[in-house]
Amino acid sequence: MPTSTSTLLGSPDEHHSRQVTTLAFGSCHNRRLLEKYHAETGDTKSIWKSVAEQRPDAWLWTGDAVYLPKRKGVGSVQSLVDEYNEMLYIRNEQTASEPLTLQYGEVVKYVVPLGAFGTWDDHDYGANDRGNDMPQREPRRDAFLDFLDVPQDSPRRHREGVYNSITFGEGDKKVKVIFLDTRWHRDSHLIPSLASSKIPLGSVLACLTRWFSAAQLPERQKDYDGTVLGEEQWQWLERQVEDSDASVNVIVSSIQVFTTNPAVESWGHFEKERDRFVRTIQDLPGLVILSGDVHHAELLGAGPILEVTSSGMTHSCTGPFYGVLCEHILDSFNTHRKQSDFPSGSNGYYTDKNFGTLKIDWHSKTPTFTVNVHDHSGKIVLSTVRALSNSSKLSEMEIQRIPKLAEDHNIPTFQIATTISLVASLLLIVLMIWMRRALQVRLLYTAKRKYT
Repeated sequence: MPTSTSTLLGSPDEHHSRQVTTLAFGSCHNRRLLEKYHAETGDTKSIWKSVAEQRPDAWLWTGDAVYLPKRKGVGSVQSLVDEYNEMLYIRNEQTASEPLTLQYGEVVKYVVPLGAFGTWDDHDYGANDRGNDMPQREPRRDAFLDFLDVPQDSPRRHREGVYNSITFGEGDKKVKVIFLDTRWHRDSHLIPSLASSKIPLGSVLACLTRWFSAAQLPERQKDYDGTVLGEEQWQWLERQVEDSDASVNVIVSSIQVFTTNPAVESWGHFEKERDRFVRTIQDLPGLVILSGDVHHAELLGAGPILEVTSSGMTHSCTGPFYGVLCEHILDSFNTHRKQSDFPSGSNGYYTDKNFGTLKIDWHSKTPTFTVNVHDHSGKIVLSTVRALSNSSKLSEMEIQRIPKLAEDHNIPTFQIATTISLVASLLLIVLMIWMRRALQVRLLYTAKRKYT
């Protein structure tokens, strides 16, 4: 049974005395796409069955546990509640009778002994790319905490955000997981995102404006004072790090920390915040950062600090939106990437549907943890091993040398291409708006003629 802890800033929100050896994690889960995949392919093995086969002690959400039916604008709180309830619905009370069709509700109830924990990202927050300008943040928080079965009397119910921490195990076999909230307090990007607007291709335009600011405005980007966490969460994080006595420290950020890809949301768009983050966490032993959001899996980091992204449980960056450009973009921005220890020859990323596991070997002479990325069927496609004793310390000079967004591409050709792409997209959007309005006028004219 979990134990409630002190409300002091440095204390975990929840402690489980059970020793853990396997934690599974994932992000970007759209149940409609999962249902569509099974219907179209005839593949009866759910990705949740593959998760269950890893026999995890707990499940960690790294963001986007649900997607709303309405992709434009801001989703209602009730629509979030409806999605969470669908996720938790138990379709198969006797899990042994149809083991291949396991879904999230059955896995959390029957398979994972310690349950599910996590943080949100933009889609389970309610709108693409949104931050501190989101309306109705408190009821959205409450709906998410209900989804995770957080007690009604928990101090988290009164917190500005869903950031939290949990510890597993005792003594020198303790694991601490710190979940950050990169939405509640986050300021707009240097050029505010239009992804949640009703403008056609708003998500594409948001990617291009992020790309443009990194390529054309690097000095302004470097000096930008926007926040990711907000000062209250910063103080909480600093105390969580200072008071940690865990041998393994897992930090969950829904957005990537060290990527150099300028198109995606990341800490790199808030460079001062990212550097503060590194300075804050670098002394933790057994450190690994888990992230999501980008619809591909990746091994990345800065110096000895390891980050593992698992994203796209139900969809991939090679589908609509990025499409055929996905792998080309990933190959172009790679200075942040680490190589996989297994399988050999891996390029350090994986673009199909995936989830992750963190496996801890407490009993070897030199205790280690292994982070694996698994494909839909459970096969390992990326893997990296770290000794718990490895230092993650960076010098101030090394922090300053962490690769910046688009750093290898800040050349005239790249800048010109970025500008042309942005202008072309704006012209395309204007054309689409004009065509839509022209069609509306034509339909109205036709209707008037019909009734006159």
